Amino acid sequence: MLCAIVIFALVHLSLAVSPPCQPGITKKPWGDVYNTVLKRREPVFEYTLKNCLHTSVKIISYGASISSIVTPDAFNRLDDIVLGFDDINGYRNPENAFLGATIGRVANRIAKGKFNLTSNGQQKVFNLDKNDGQNTLHGGFNSFGRVVWQECTNKEENSVTLCYSSPHGDGGFPGEVQASVRYTLNDSNALIIEYKATVLKEATPISMTNHAYFNLAGHNAGATELHRHMVKINANSYTPVNNESIPTGVIADVMKTEFDLRQWTTLADALNNTAEDGYDINFAVSCSASTLLKGPCLAAEVFHPETRRLFSVWTTQPGLQFYTANSLNARGKNKVLYDRHSAFCLEAQQFPDAPNHPQFPNTIIRPGESYSATTIYKFDLGRLKDC
Repeated sequence: MLCAIVIFALVHLSLAVSPPCQPGITKKPWGDVYNTVLKRREPVFEYTLKNCLHTSVKIISYGASISSIVTPDAFNRLDDIVLGFDDINGYRNPENAFLGATIGRVANRIAKGKFNLTSNGQQKVFNLDKNDGQNTLHGGFNSFGRVVWQECTNKEENSVTLCYSSPHGDGGFPGEVQASVRYTLNDSNALIIEYKATVLKEATPISMTNHAYFNLAGHNAGATELHRHMVKINANSYTPVNNESIPTGVIADVMKTEFDLRQWTTLADALNNTAEDGYDINFAVSCSASTLLKGPCLAAEVFHPETRRLFSVWTTQPGLQFYTANSLNARGKNKVLYDRHSAFCLEAQQFPDAPNHPQFPNTIIRPGESYSATTIYKFDLGRLKDC
């Protein structure tokens, strides 16, 4: 669909929204969980970031998860556009589909739950948790999204930094990893997510992302409203997968496939064009490696015509997983049923199964090296033009 989305200033519209501007950050207890390794209960906290555009973001320390994003639409209505749960029990549920979670050590899948790596001068095979059939998904059973993170020293007024120390052997991965994620909400209505990690003793693969599920009409709007969304992904190529969602190793052109989303397309049309039950695929962001080193590049945009919310994802990572909640089935906030195609995810990441595909961008971080990546969620308002 040859359309354009014209952005208009959110700041002018937000002046009529209540309550008045109160930017800053608050923190409150949000339950606790039992740590089976430390044999004790750990407190969980909720952090609320607010800006002067009446957008608020809630982060919980369990999984360093985004639990809520409330932002105004073009008519000054405030909606929570992120799926989540009312209490810690929902996030602790083993059936939780990583709602809002920070994902690591390695986002997405690793084939057959293993990879080869030369570490300390020796070629080794590392066997990982198999939590997705015979494969590893999002780091295994007790991965970054399933543990309590600790607050780090934070010197910025409207941000929170959370840290987690992943021990050697965690989920089968080698090396100790010191990881952090910083969330910053600014007055340009952007949520900036900065990932950092350092590796001790042994090399290990690292690919961190966030698994927030979005519906720009509101978390409770369901599949009917999701189908009205329009999507545009800045990718000329993608990584085809087999019947277990494992990349074949090929980087293919999107031309004349259902993965060509380079022009604005309604999700209803896009979903009707898929051979499968929706989208769950990694796109190669159309930005060169040198461009990504300079800063975040536009990876995707999503627009909801009724509310005029325009959501864009910018990242320094080479890959972007587009997922349309094909198997989602959960009871979420306010007892809302989250089901199939009721939300979408745009997960900036390294390529899936990269440790087993040397032709993919490198994910191996060695002792003394550091991993860093930035993803920005930008919230604007817009209108259709020339459709």
